[in-house]
Amino acid sequence: MKNYKAIFIDIDGTLKTDSREISEKTIKVFCKLKSIGVLVIICSGRPIDYVTNISKECNASKYIIASNGGDAFDYEENKSIFCNKMSVDSCRKLYDISTSCDAKFMMHTTNISVIDFTKYIIENKLSLSNPIEDFLSTDNVSQCVIYSKTLEPIKKANAEVEKLSSVKINNKTFSLIDENIPLVKNAFIDVTNIDTSKGLGIRKLLEYLKISSHDTIGIGDGLNDLPMFENVGYKIAMGNAFDEVKTVADMVTEDNNSDGVANALIKIFDLEV
Repeated sequence: MKNYKAIFIDIDGTLKTDSREISEKTIKVFCKLKSIGVLVIICSGRPIDYVTNISKECNASKYIIASNGGDAFDYEENKSIFCNKMSVDSCRKLYDISTSCDAKFMMHTTNISVIDFTKYIIENKLSLSNPIEDFLSTDNVSQCVIYSKTLEPIKKANAEVEKLSSVKINNKTFSLIDENIPLVKNAFIDVTNIDTSKGLGIRKLLEYLKISSHDTIGIGDGLNDLPMFENVGYKIAMGNAFDEVKTVADMVTEDNNSDGVANALIKIFDLEV
């Protein structure tokens, strides 16, 4: 067995089942891995607070990667290890696009995790009448999310964002990728700096931890997990993953409803659970 030191694991469609749960078997495996000194690192497009809560729930490590690689964070020390800050101009343009497409707008930040300009303002006491620049001047934004309960506004926003040269759509609701996939809850696009990816977040965290990428594993299901696969030593695709993800994987495990994460790690580390 190779001496792997860190495992990067996606949340949606990977760690969690379709009913949004983490199995007891998976948590037991993570506890075993922690006892032998292996870091389990949650790597997601979700904001810092959300990823932190998931990491604590499943007994993973104190290190997380959030916002599709825009943030690497140590939540026990409340320390930002890396933040790929978006410019005020980019955020302003994305906010204007969301407004023109009749969609909602959210930003992921290092300081307060999420600010949603269509619902409420957190902590900084801005009102909706304040210009967005007032907020951007004091907080690091790593990702913007444009979302809606229906698909059409996000289709329009997707087309407009693709015209911008300084940002990219890092992840999107699966219904935009494959029209045969039904919309679940909100339609969305995650927008980041052009160079942001889960791979970038992984590289920055591994530099900080002084761990070689050859000594790591990545587990995922979505197209935004492909850059993660490019920066780890061993690649595991979920049984429910996109074909593009399975094609480049070293292993295809069971799906997210059948303990795919736990079963793969039990095999690789020869664990008894």
